[in-house]
Order: sequence, then C-alpha cells, then structure tokens
Amino acid sequence: MYAPKDTAELFRLNGAKIIADESIFLQKMAGVKALVFDWDGVFNEGWKGENVLSPFSEIDSMGINMLRFALWLKTGNLPHVFIVSGLKNLSAQVIAQREHFTALYLETLHKSNAIEHIFKHYGIHSKEMICFFDDILDVPMAKDCALRILIHRKSNPLFEQYAIENRICDYVTATESGKPAIRESCEFLLGITGWYDQTISKRIDFSSEYVDFLNHRKERIPVTYRYHENTIQEYKA
Repeated sequence: MYAPKDTAELFRLNGAKIIADESIFLQKMAGVKALVFDWDGVFNEGWKGENVLSPFSEIDSMGINMLRFALWLKTGNLPHVFIVSGLKNLSAQVIAQREHFTALYLETLHKSNAIEHIFKHYGIHSKEMICFFDDILDVPMAKDCALRILIHRKSNPLFEQYAIENRICDYVTATESGKPAIRESCEFLLGITGWYDQTISKRIDFSSEYVDFLNHRKERIPVTYRYHENTIQEYKA
C-alpha cells in the first residue's frame, strides 16, 4: 500500500505536477458530491470534422467508476457525474447512458452556465465538485471547484503555466490529452487520499458493497440538457 507521500512522489516521477498542498486533496475529497467533465480534449484529443467521432476510453471509464465507488464507500452517497460540452456528442451520450451519469450539458458554450444550473437544479455547489478540464474555455467552469484537474497537452505550455501561476488547477496530468488522462487523475486521487487499496480490493472481490453501489448506480437515469435561447433546457432528441 502506498502512503499519500509515496503516491505523490510516484506521480511526480511519472511527470505529473501537483500544485495544491498534498493534504488539501484528502480534506476536499471528503466533501465531494459531483464530478464534472469537459468532453473534447479530456476524454479524447478533441479532433472535429465531418464523420469524425469524439470517442471515450474504457480505461478512463474504469477510473471514473472506481472514483465513484470510493466516494460511495466513504460518504454513503452516490456522487453525481456531469459532462459539459459545447457541441452535441453521441459518444458522450453513450457513456452517460451506460455508466448512469447524472446529466449531460450539450451545446453549452459558456460552461459556467452548466455549473449554475447544477447548483439550482441539483443543489450542488462548485465547492463540492471535482472538475476535469483541458483548455481556456473551461476555466470559468473549473476555477471555483473544490479540485481542478488539468489535462496536460504539450502544445499549450503557456496556458498550462498560466493555470498554475493563477492557481486555477490543483493537479496537471503527466498523461497527454487523447490518452487515458482521466484514469491517471482518478488513480492519483484514490492514492493521495489513501483510498486506493480498499476500493480496488472490494471491486476485485465483487463485494457486497460493490453490488450495493451498482444497484444504486443503475437507478440513475441521465438527463440531457442544452443551452438554447439564453436558457438551459431539457433536450429531447
């Protein structure tokens, strides 16, 4: 079992940048009620074009599930999961349905609108969220969240430095955008809190706690919203 200090050193050696004090992660994780993800550049490289898909990785999906399970074990509550994207995205809808996320916000260019809607509709404050983001447009969504995970990309070193210097990220992944950077982030959060071994062991054993978690997860039916006519509305395909 890695102690939190050993975890921090392991991830630093792998190339990650830990910006916040290590003790902050455990302190803030205890109050987390939701995970918020940008889509393009976080789940994939962000390529766009006619007939170009924006896929997701099963490796990332496992990481998200283990982080949700860990929070379930520690708090007794199933954390909410939200995806926020500036465009329509079929792949985002697929993973949200399959993994029983809470909601998707599509065609939401001003992503802080989604954060405001989450507070009004679900009663979750930004200080109770972990945000996974990768670029400039995401900053209004990420900046006030409890923990801010910036997905690394070699092509924007100045933005990465800006985010670090202006304290709008707490962790920068070693893994680049387009690779399973979410998985790295989830493993780091589980390791730095000391939650990793228990969470993974209970998943491997398919424990009664994991079965209970799955049953509660299955009850969650994702809602799709979009920003339209200056308001966020439920989206009917």
